Amino acid sequence: MALPIILDNKILDNLRAFAEANRLSVEETDKIREGTALPPGERVGYTCHLEPIPKWKVVFTIEELRMLEGDGTAWVKHMSMSCDRPGRAPNPVCVKLVCEHLGFSDLNKCHITLKDEVVEVIETI
Repeated sequence: MALPIILDNKILDNLRAFAEANRLSVEETDKIREGTALPPGERVGYTCHLEPIPKWKVVFTIEELRMLEGDGTAWVKHMSMSCDRPGRAPNPVCVKLVCEHLGFSDLNKCHITLKDEVVEVIETI
């Protein structure tokens, strides 16, 4: 059985605006990875909840990451979405609608993973 979700445009607009105004630098993302700074999902502004029951948690950032090979960095949009019901993950339609609202341009070009019932979407910008 599918779980309902209400896409609240105002909530998602506020989440997107906050992330755009508070981009995470490579120095900050390094601290997050090292465990010396709180992850965005535990910070006010980068997270929202969508109703109804169950609650859906959406975390959205625009962050600068180190390249895996060589020098340099890249800016990415990073969205994660989860449900407060154990054993349940967001369905692809919900993920697509939330990503479109947050400004992802083409999900076919994004890196999408499902891990521990959390969907993550990353797009290089």
